[in-house]
Amino acid sequence: PGARTRSADGGPSLEATSACRVDLLDDPAGSVLEAVSVCAGPSTLGLAAQVAGLPSPAHAVPVLQSLVTRSLVVHEPARDTSWFRLLNTIRTHCRNRLATSGRLEATRERFVDAIAVLCDRLADPVVHMQDPRTPDEVRRSYRNIAAAITWCIENDRTPERAARMLMPLFWLEDVGYQSEAAELVTRLLQRWPEAGSTAWGVLSNLNRAASRTSAARSAAMRALDGGGFGVMLAHRTLGLLDRRAGESEQAISHFRAAEEAAQAAGLRAHALELDGQRALAMFAMDDVDGAVSLLTELAEESEQYALCRRCIRLFESQVLLRVDSARAASAAAAVLADARQHEHTWAGGKAASQGGRGAPLNGDPGTPAQPNAQGAG
Repeated sequence: PGARTRSADGGPSLEATSACRVDLLDDPAGSVLEAVSVCAGPSTLGLAAQVAGLPSPAHAVPVLQSLVTRSLVVHEPARDTSWFRLLNTIRTHCRNRLATSGRLEATRERFVDAIAVLCDRLADPVVHMQDPRTPDEVRRSYRNIAAAITWCIENDRTPERAARMLMPLFWLEDVGYQSEAAELVTRLLQRWPEAGSTAWGVLSNLNRAASRTSAARSAAMRALDGGGFGVMLAHRTLGLLDRRAGESEQAISHFRAAEEAAQAAGLRAHALELDGQRALAMFAMDDVDGAVSLLTELAEESEQYALCRRCIRLFESQVLLRVDSARAASAAAAVLADARQHEHTWAGGKAASQGGRGAPLNGDPGTPAQPNAQGAG
């Protein structure tokens, strides 16, 4: 509906041509293409299989290969996995077909359930700080996560499904979308004020990363009424804001409280990162020896947590610039090589800045500048 059938020169329009090619597809190619049209961003083989109701990702391989060959799906290979994206004209036509046949709502429900499962995995304590691919996966998945949360806000009676998708949004402080995601979580909390401490903690972190200081503090104070991950994020947010404001002693107090909450929740890698943040506050108070000693201790233990390791090495490099420029450059180079291997652009950019200029990071290493990240879908 609404698609132009003729181009300016009298030939078939792009929309009409695309629609014709889709309408000629047989199953399963046609049904898979329609199913993945509910994705707001690129999909993996696993997501495509789940949304299309296929038994396993292996069943999606020949179908998607066929659709790529016919130029109906764009293949976006990444270092660790493959992503598949639909052109907007094809996505729109396929969604219209689903709506006309009465299958759109059921397909969207499968999509939301699949994204909830994805976020369960990304929120798992083991994955959350050990899997070096996490920031890039969250970046590429953000449009789908946002679409799934939006569907829940508009259609679910309780916040349970939407709440499962919140924890991975922590990584947006590294990869962009912070302002947009903050608005989304605000909508969720307006719909369900009882959503819990994690929602308020995530909102505090997003607002901090988006330089909304007052809103970040307000959300953090709401999160402190709960427990677990939300309380940890709240104290972390307040610590980072206080350190940026030059209130280092107060920041140290918040980082200690956050570390205790992380330990109580079984989030050892987060506890290490928070100790690293505390070391930077010590450094800001000119306790250089204490900061170096703490970071050296943390560096060894953080080796088993890929993402935590990058943070600690960056902190170490910043502090070492005051006492040992060669060690500082070595630490930055190690982070740069590690980050490039898994497309962690924030860590790579910070490492290149420190290693290349031989000067401390400007601003708060826990608060990256908002990247100009765009959704792929």
